[in-house]
Amino acid sequence: MENTANTAFSNTKNQIQKIGWAIFFVGILYYCFAYLLRVYPSVMVDPLLKQFNMTAGQFGNMTAFYYYAYAPMQIPVGMAVDRFGVRRALISASLISLVGIILFTFAPTLGLAELGRFLVGIGAAFAYVTALKIATLWLPSRYFATATGVVTGTGMLAAVFTDLYLTHLVQMSGYKHALYFCIICGVVIFALIF
Repeated sequence: MENTANTAFSNTKNQIQKIGWAIFFVGILYYCFAYLLRVYPSVMVDPLLKQFNMTAGQFGNMTAFYYYAYAPMQIPVGMAVDRFGVRRALISASLISLVGIILFTFAPTLGLAELGRFLVGIGAAFAYVTALKIATLWLPSRYFATATGVVTGTGMLAAVFTDLYLTHLVQMSGYKHALYFCIICGVVIFALIF
């Protein structure tokens, strides 16, 4: 009888750990998405310069709108995640990012494109913090360092993939199609988080 109870407990514990890793994987996907959103303008410089008839300095400022939001949001993000929980924070963040990328994609003016980048920066600010919070909540504590390494490593791989894949997509289909790809990724990730 005791042996059966131990086996049942062990099986339940294994299932919870598998669920934890699956939830952590969704957090990683959002972190990768945040990297995609961070770097996509770098692979479409010329088309964006033409689209908005801007100088290189204006382009730099437009891309910097991401960081104008991202950097100051780090402390409020941590407090929001602690207060409202990871799921609510990620749902809100992914929705803000998605609205930002849609606004950027269809922006008729430079000002709206900058607003889109700003919203993307707000949403992306949640990515690293929430992934680590998921690791602390859903994974055994002995895996925290591993989880941190996985998050960071996959983010770097996402940046490499973005540079390679989006550069190819921009060359083959134009920058708008590359932006549509970003929107589709955002919708899929939002659905997974939800």
